Amino acid sequence: MLPVYEPDHRLSEALASVLQQDPGREAMQIAVVDDASTRTDVAALVAQVSPDARIEVHRAAYNRGLAANWNECIRLARGEIVHLLHQDDRVG
Repeated sequence: MLPVYEPDHRLSEALASVLQQDPGREAMQIAVVDDASTRTDVAALVAQVSPDARIEVHRAAYNRGLAANWNECIRLARGEIVHLLHQDDRVG
């Protein structure tokens, strides 16, 4: 789960690092939860990294703030183990 707000190119890097370790849809949910970004087209950015729509994109109708966006990530998560990866982080 990646909570984001006005992400830059580092989101693409974060998503690419996750996709390199992707065991498949059945084993891992990958979702970007956008807190109503206005300057960045988050869905378009995600589509560039994952044109096969492997990554879910959820967009808030209005900006809720950091903590509420993290809570939304937890609410949307379907897995037994949840990892909140920030938009400027990578997994290796």
